[in-house]
Amino acid sequence: MRDPHEITRSVQVIVSYDEVADSRKTILGLIDAGMTHIVLSLRGPCPQGVAQWLADEIIAPVRATPGGGALMPG
Repeated sequence: MRDPHEITRSVQVIVSYDEVADSRKTILGLIDAGMTHIVLSLRGPCPQGVAQWLADEIIAPVRATPGGGALMPG
C-alpha cells in the first residue's frame, strides 16, 4: 500500500492579470485541499517583467499567508 504523504498532488492554475486577489484565493484553497505542486500559468502574450510581477503579486503574498508558505521552501 502506498503512503498518501508520498504522493505529489499537482495542479495547474491560470493566473489572471485582472483578478489577482481571486488568483491568490484559488491558490490558497488548493494548498488547503492538499495540493503540493502548483504550476502557475499566464495567458499570452505576456508583458515584459511578467516573472517579477508573478513573484511580487502572487507568490510572495501567498507565501506570506498562514499555510501558504508550507508549499514552497524558503
